[in-house]
Amino acid sequence: MRKVALWAIALLMMVCGTAFAESYEVLWKRYDVAIAKDLPRTGIDVLNQIAAQAKADRRYGTLLKTYICKASLMENIVSDSIVGEVQRLEKEEQALRNTQPVAAAVYQAALALMYQSNYSLGSTRGKKASEYFNMSLQNPEMLAKAQAKDFEPILIPGVDSRFFNNDLLHVLAIYAGEYRMMYDFYAKKGNRRAACIVAAMMFDKGMGYRFLDEKEVKAKENKKSFYKSRIVHKLDSFMNVYSDLPEVAELAVVRYGYMSNADDVTVEQQIEYIKYALGKWGSWQNMNRLRNAYKELTNPTFSAQSARMILPNQPRMVHFTDVRNIASITMKVWRLNVKGDFEEDVEEERVYKKLKRTMKAVPTATRMCKFVGKPNYVFSADSVQLEGLPVGMYLLELAADNKNVPARRMLMRVTNLVPIVQAMPNGRLRFAVLNATTGHPVPNAKIRITLSNYRTDKTWTEVLTCGDDGEVIYTETRNINLESFCAYTKDDVYYQEARNRSWYGFSERETNFTSNYLYTDRSIYRPGQTVNVAGILMRASEDVTRKPVEGEKLKLTLYDANRKEVETKDVVTDAFGKYAAQFSLPNDGLTGRYSVQVTDAWRSTVSFNVEEYKRPTFEVSFPKVDEKYAPGDTVVVVGHAKSFAGVPVQGAQVSYEVKRTPAFWWWYDRDGNSSGNYIHRGTAVTDAQGGFSVSIPMMLPKDNKRSGFYNIQVTATVVDQGGETREVSMALPLGAKATALDCNLPEKSEKDSLKSLSFSFRNASGVEIPGNVRYYIDNESNMQTAKANTEIAFNAKAFKSGKHRLVAICENDTINQEFVLFSLTDSRPVTETPQWAYQTSTQFNSDNRPVYVQVGTSLKDTYVLYAIYSGNKLLEKGTTVLSDSLMTIPYTYKPEYGDGITISYVWVRGYNCYRKEFSIKRAAPDKRLVAEWKTFRNKLTPGQKEEWTLNLKYPNGKPANAQLIASLYDKSLEQIKKHQWSFDPSIYFRVPSVNWYWPWNLNYDDLSASYSFVSLHEKDFSFYHFDNSCFYYDRYSSMYELRDKGAGVTAKGNAHLRKEGGTRALMVRGTKAYSGEAKVSGYAVAEMMKDTADDRVEENSKRGVTNENPSVRTNLNETAFFYPALTSDANGDVAIKFTLPESITTWRFMGLATDKDMNNVLVENEAVASKKMMVQPNMPRFMRLGDKGWITARVINTTETVLKGTALIEIVDPETEKVFYSETKNCTVDAGQTGNVSFLLNLQEGTKFYAAGVKVWVCRISVTGKGFSDGEQHYLPLLSDSELVTNSRTFTQHRAGTLNIDLRKLFAVQRPDNRLVIEYTNNPAWMMVQALPYMSDVNVDDAISLATSYYVNSLGNYLLNQAPVIKTTIEQWKQEKGTNSSMVSELQKNEDVKQLVLKDTPWVQAADNETAQRRELTRFFDENGIKYRLNEATNKLRALQKSNGSWAWYPKMIGNKYVTLSVLEMLTRLQTLTGVRTDMDRNLVKAFAYMGNEVALEVAGMKKREKEGESNLRPSEWAVNYLYVCSLVDKSYYEDYKAEHAYLVDHLAKQPLALTIYGKAITAAILATNGYEQMAKEYLQSIREYSVFTEEMGRYYDTRKAYYSWSDYKIPTQVAAIEALQNLEPSDSTTIDQMKRWLLQQKRTQIWDTPINSVNAVYAFLKGNTQVLQAAADSPAKLLVDGKRIETTNASCGLGYVKTTMTGANLNTFTVNKTAPGTSWGSVYAQFTQRTTDITDASMGLSVKRELIYDGELKVGSKVKVRITITADRDYDFVQVVDKRAACMEPIDQISGYMRGYYYSPRDNATYYYTDMMRKGTHVIEATYYIDRPGTFTTGTCTVQCAYSPAYMARTKSQTLMIK
Repeated sequence: MRKVALWAIALLMMVCGTAFAESYEVLWKRYDVAIAKDLPRTGIDVLNQIAAQAKADRRYGTLLKTYICKASLMENIVSDSIVGEVQRLEKEEQALRNTQPVAAAVYQAALALMYQSNYSLGSTRGKKASEYFNMSLQNPEMLAKAQAKDFEPILIPGVDSRFFNNDLLHVLAIYAGEYRMMYDFYAKKGNRRAACIVAAMMFDKGMGYRFLDEKEVKAKENKKSFYKSRIVHKLDSFMNVYSDLPEVAELAVVRYGYMSNADDVTVEQQIEYIKYALGKWGSWQNMNRLRNAYKELTNPTFSAQSARMILPNQPRMVHFTDVRNIASITMKVWRLNVKGDFEEDVEEERVYKKLKRTMKAVPTATRMCKFVGKPNYVFSADSVQLEGLPVGMYLLELAADNKNVPARRMLMRVTNLVPIVQAMPNGRLRFAVLNATTGHPVPNAKIRITLSNYRTDKTWTEVLTCGDDGEVIYTETRNINLESFCAYTKDDVYYQEARNRSWYGFSERETNFTSNYLYTDRSIYRPGQTVNVAGILMRASEDVTRKPVEGEKLKLTLYDANRKEVETKDVVTDAFGKYAAQFSLPNDGLTGRYSVQVTDAWRSTVSFNVEEYKRPTFEVSFPKVDEKYAPGDTVVVVGHAKSFAGVPVQGAQVSYEVKRTPAFWWWYDRDGNSSGNYIHRGTAVTDAQGGFSVSIPMMLPKDNKRSGFYNIQVTATVVDQGGETREVSMALPLGAKATALDCNLPEKSEKDSLKSLSFSFRNASGVEIPGNVRYYIDNESNMQTAKANTEIAFNAKAFKSGKHRLVAICENDTINQEFVLFSLTDSRPVTETPQWAYQTSTQFNSDNRPVYVQVGTSLKDTYVLYAIYSGNKLLEKGTTVLSDSLMTIPYTYKPEYGDGITISYVWVRGYNCYRKEFSIKRAAPDKRLVAEWKTFRNKLTPGQKEEWTLNLKYPNGKPANAQLIASLYDKSLEQIKKHQWSFDPSIYFRVPSVNWYWPWNLNYDDLSASYSFVSLHEKDFSFYHFDNSCFYYDRYSSMYELRDKGAGVTAKGNAHLRKEGGTRALMVRGTKAYSGEAKVSGYAVAEMMKDTADDRVEENSKRGVTNENPSVRTNLNETAFFYPALTSDANGDVAIKFTLPESITTWRFMGLATDKDMNNVLVENEAVASKKMMVQPNMPRFMRLGDKGWITARVINTTETVLKGTALIEIVDPETEKVFYSETKNCTVDAGQTGNVSFLLNLQEGTKFYAAGVKVWVCRISVTGKGFSDGEQHYLPLLSDSELVTNSRTFTQHRAGTLNIDLRKLFAVQRPDNRLVIEYTNNPAWMMVQALPYMSDVNVDDAISLATSYYVNSLGNYLLNQAPVIKTTIEQWKQEKGTNSSMVSELQKNEDVKQLVLKDTPWVQAADNETAQRRELTRFFDENGIKYRLNEATNKLRALQKSNGSWAWYPKMIGNKYVTLSVLEMLTRLQTLTGVRTDMDRNLVKAFAYMGNEVALEVAGMKKREKEGESNLRPSEWAVNYLYVCSLVDKSYYEDYKAEHAYLVDHLAKQPLALTIYGKAITAAILATNGYEQMAKEYLQSIREYSVFTEEMGRYYDTRKAYYSWSDYKIPTQVAAIEALQNLEPSDSTTIDQMKRWLLQQKRTQIWDTPINSVNAVYAFLKGNTQVLQAAADSPAKLLVDGKRIETTNASCGLGYVKTTMTGANLNTFTVNKTAPGTSWGSVYAQFTQRTTDITDASMGLSVKRELIYDGELKVGSKVKVRITITADRDYDFVQVVDKRAACMEPIDQISGYMRGYYYSPRDNATYYYTDMMRKGTHVIEATYYIDRPGTFTTGTCTVQCAYSPAYMARTKSQTLMIK
């Protein structure tokens, strides 16, 4: 009985176990079904059931798989959810560590794989993966005892795990890459089979080096050698160790892999090894790798080449190459009964069978080529002669004796005809049919031409008949193109039809035009400075004269970086065509690219930058390397640092890096890093001359078999004694060749004109270097010597006409070149050549001397065709015969030649065509003036009065009556922005460009064949492994796109703003914008000069300093003068008088002189302004209260004596001119040296500066001594240590109720001036109405724009007329006033709570556009106007439709299926959405017919591919969109193509996983209308399951399957999903309303400026939902603060928008009582002033983190990268970032502009960034700075804000920097 009971219990347990197993199996099948249908949330539900059961059963393999699969599905639903999923799994793993260590190890390996495979886990994911892998292998003994089977199904079995006893250790170790640990463990445990397998895997994966000892690893390894490889030797030793095991065969297989990749192993040796290995270990499971290798090495194959067209009765060779394992190849020829127009593929069996019926063999052409006595792995080559054949069409066949190698066939045309064609003016074509053998004409030949009409798409042929001269002229007519042509005669009809590729190119030179040239005094300015502008207005007449335009009234307009007009000036041109004006730049607004434009008829523009820059004080340069260098050398280059005051920069710290990068064109054997490798670093100090030495090792990469070509780039960073940093780079090319020798001797020369020659000897950088050249001509006994790079007299007349040879040697370089000497009197070519051509000049001589053209040939009886053209005229054409002779023709300019002539020659002989064109242009007039300085001093003193004299004359020496534009500006600005003038009144003569087209087909057919053997199955090792499908987080990376992908951070707006722009000037409380002119970048303190007093002197607030009043330079203007019109006197002299500003710098002079014939000269020069003793203070741009930093001045002594003096700093109040602070120091500067003096400025709390507060001071620094005094004055702004803080909170209410916000959390301080700003919008649904676009412009010609205009205006008109309340509301909006009115762009509102005002951003035009768009809404109600525009668009669209139904993009273009589909989609959608057929219905019928033909072609192609074995084909994106369009109309439109339609729908239905959300939405519509209703419902369910819902945002898509569009984020996807639900399941109103809620929230932060997507979104939102516009009309919300109702101004109509502010110290609670249904939202802003260091981080929708990244400790000269990381919780438009930097940080890049997707604008005290679009997610912005001074400094905060909805903002706190 007990036994029976026990059996019953056992049976019950078995049944239960089976039931549970079946339960898991059933659940996993349900999961697989959900995944196949792309239902992620259904899959997650099933996983949760499996997890619950597995947890109870402690089935950790099952449980882990559910966790990972769930993480994968969640990540596919919410793209950034993987972080939370991983964190949850990490908690599970930690819980298992103590109780289930084996399971924990598997979890750890899984976590490592998750970190490894998902980029969303951050930049440290690699490190985390390594940590988890290491943790998983902490206890190998334990893992070796554990069985992998226990962790199924996350681990999938593999049969080869038997070698490891199916343990867990090998599974986890393989994933961790710990092969060496595995080997040691199994070897130690005596599992030799496993150890052998692991060793083989290591060698196979390139890890064999891990078995080498340290000495062997360090030794150089020849990677391409097998027999010398230490790794191979080690592999052989392992084969000996494991020779007794069958597993050693795996090592043998790996060994062959090394052999096959080595250079020193022959094919024969590979074959022998394969035979040996197969004989010894042939039964091993992986030996098929060697069997397949043997098949590949011995596979029968051959290649052959033969010409397609050949001449009659002339033998040709057929060449065989790459012949292997074939005994013989037989060539056979058949004559075909077809003509030359036969074009079918003779290798197609159908065609071959048809030809075989009538073709006749040519037995005499049969040849057999034998390849005997060759091993089966050796390649051979040979050739056979194809005998001469008479004219006709032939089939050539090549067949190998091995029947497994397919025979190859080709067509051969044997013809003696060759047509040539030349296009001529006026659409004429000159055809000539020639005898291909002799080149002589074929009388009365026929030419069949194929013509087409691109308007009607019709094609037809015509026949032309040549005359007795073999020529015929054909004239093309309008709209008719000659596509191809073919020549034939009665006896020769075998010429191949050829495309017409002849062309005649000529465009008339523009005459009777006016040119306007504009110039500014420099290219960069600070805000508030003056721009000097001058211009020249010139008129060109029909001849070659150029004259100034006198008395012309012009209007000059200054535009800012936002393209807004700033100022306009009226000017009048003078007698020289000159005019000038001055513009004052605004003190604030957007910096960046400004322009001055002439806006009258004579338009012209000059652009320049307006930036908040600082002038550099010195520059660094490297000289050219003028010495020889080679790989292995070390080149020492001496760089120089020199101040713009003309003195060396002494004692500067230099650091440099040497980097090797591959030359951009050298792709072969790059050393692993295309961005380069650093090969050396060093430091230096500049000497008394400012010099410093840089050692550059010229190192090529190690182990490279080819030396390659590289650039060795050295970058030096120089930090002077004052802390200013400058950088310089140079690059030296490096390759195998160190030098290059060249000679300027032409290939062909007239003996009378060749007087000299020279040899150029250069190093690898192309720089001339000294060298001694030994050379001879023809005879080595006449060896001569010469210096390289010098001209050598050469008497060419001493040599006879003909070919000569020059041999020259210089060191290791040799020239061995031929050259030809000849004379114009020669009667035949001096060398044997089929073509001789020469002309003496390409331009006619102005003195009427002739230009000679010489043409000829050594061929006998040569028929030559020629023609002479000028402009659009044929001057002459004809023929001649040359027979081993020359023609030398003189050409002298004639009026009928116009701008010049082109002479064209052609002749044909056999397989060659000889063409030559000569062009001779009209002589251009000499427009030069000559400028010479009579007086010019390049050494000046700051502030001196000076006069220069410039003499202007003509080349003949006659004085010129001319006028000069002259500018003198600070050259240091060139370091920031280059400045250049150009003036080009030259006449560019144009001559025709022609060609003779010779269509003989010289191509060879490549007839290759080989045996297509079937490879044996190669069995890779199969071990237990993780289920990879669980870890595939980018499952949809190759999804079927139906919309463009978007960008991360993109820039939109005006095109001119995509390159340049800027922000506003530094504002200081109570002052104007600061725009001080003299600024120097970078400062610090170095060693003090020899101070004879204490470091510090007591503060002295009185003026009574012991010194005499020092000399202080205050006029530091950057333009010394700009004279727009200096006129020369009778002697041609121009006097330039000026007073120099007081800067010590280099001044650059630019002058442009023109006379009344526009003869001109551009003059440039430089002058240095300096003093014997100079003081150059390095002022900071600003300092912040609380800082403590040094101000350093360089003291430069250029005298030969020691100077002793007193340095003085004075801080002066600019309003009272009283000294606020002063300090003195005694200093000494040695003769010819530069020293410095430093003053510590303490602005910390408790000092008098701190007490004085925010102010702009005047700072004077001077040094005064006996007989000398110098100093400079600058402004020094002191910024507050407090900031205006704005904290915000947004809120949304979707239903009636009460909302409370704790204001105490927003106000960090309690001050009476705390300001509270409240915004509330009672019914934001009206923002959808505001977003409706109106496209008023129908004056366009492209079909896409016209269809868009028709669609948008029609749908907008339909929407707005659905609800009468819309019209009345818009009318009331028009009556609203103020900046917050409903008609004003959101960008123009709320400037009181924004970090930057609108004019400081690049978005002024975007704001204007949105405001204009809102004001255009009223035009929807202008019935006549909108009817007119719709009719205009309709008529133009009809005109663009072709007769075949297609639409062309533009007039005169052919129809296009993509354009047609775009137009068709808009028109059919419009009919569907409005329910009304448009009057374009007839056009739709024609378009569907055209599209049907295109669909039929696609279906035919898909069916063909299926027949060829392809599977899983899917329709193209175009075809899917076509199906979608069909789903919008009834079936009558595509009735004729319903079979093709059904075929495409059937294939589309099989692609659920391959579709995006957008694709699913439109596919659901397609399926629902084509009998797949159930599948359409499944697609809709998938769409639902991929959505995410939050109470505030509604339902939306955060999956990668919802692609970003280019400028509309995910809105098109959302709209498509809403439309699919509305059309197919309208009863699901909850989901639809939730999705509409998300659309509305998007409008809160986005501008929606794409017409089609905007109107679609508005339609989707309002469809059946117009009542939402009146939901809150009579129920305004109550707004209360601390229980007291807020009195607000009248709310805006419809929107119910109100805004109010209040101040006070005790604001506690804000309350909203909402009584109306629907969505309302608002924002509260708390504004208060707080000390910067006390300000904390804040976030509302956005978050920001700022990092300062640098090497080592911060010191003067350190390079600091500021990395700003922004995280956005949704998609935002118009995001601005303000990074307030510390006073010690100097930006490297001082120019504003778009870069890396954002706009960068460096300002005096901050750096601003702007991005037009910011996607949800994380974004990184970076900028680099130099530290320029020591001390303690504090940054300001860093803020990010959405300018469109400013309540969405974030802030990160300030940082304090300690600089040594």
